[in-house]
Amino acid sequence: MKKEFNWQDTSGDMKIDVDDLIFMKTPLTDQQYLAEKIKNAGAKLCITGIHDDVMTLIYTERQLHLPLIEHAKYVRLSLSPLCEIMAFLDECQQMPGDNNYKEFLLNMDVGSYDKLNYWFICCYLMGSKRDDYEELLAYIRRQEPYFLTSYLIKNRCSHEKIHTLCERYGLSYSYFRKISKKYLGVSAKTKMSEWRMAQTILDILENDSSITDIALKNGYSSSAHVCSTFKSVLGLSPYAIRKINGK
Repeated sequence: MKKEFNWQDTSGDMKIDVDDLIFMKTPLTDQQYLAEKIKNAGAKLCITGIHDDVMTLIYTERQLHLPLIEHAKYVRLSLSPLCEIMAFLDECQQMPGDNNYKEFLLNMDVGSYDKLNYWFICCYLMGSKRDDYEELLAYIRRQEPYFLTSYLIKNRCSHEKIHTLCERYGLSYSYFRKISKKYLGVSAKTKMSEWRMAQTILDILENDSSITDIALKNGYSSSAHVCSTFKSVLGLSPYAIRKINGK
């Protein structure tokens, strides 16, 4: 079920932190006025769509206040979900695709969290070279949620304990747990289990390796281990998932 944005009217100066994204829509006629106000305040912007309204992501390298922007609606978002998506795409080393979809990307009606994520992924995979999008990517790659997610993704199949992983990351166990919950919404252990399962499902559907080989590759101790995990979480065995793909 898509979670639509709950747009709010601007009513005064707006505080924006480094961990925030402000997603704003303004009338098309106010596009230049909006860009000037944002840049004069020291913030940056990335346009996600232009139709009757201009849809703009606003972000900052430091805490600041945006002046009142009239005739605008906005929603305050967390940067963490885009950091997680970005870390996955970078880890997969996706090669940019055909860059002939600029009009498609600028005509997307981004009105929900799912659609924003979809727009972000499409821009990445289509190799968008727009300056404002490239600046957004560079900004995300400098943020702590991106570093943390990248580190955990690289270690998702590790048999090491969380205590060992947090020591190598350079943080105490208690603080590591705190920021993992803050940025990922769940514990690092839970999120890594989700990633392992997702990768295992993809491997089962996409190649002909044995379930045992796939399980071991993705950090499970045996085929019995992956079977019990799948049945408890999904209600299906890995073998049943493979049959879905006609194999």
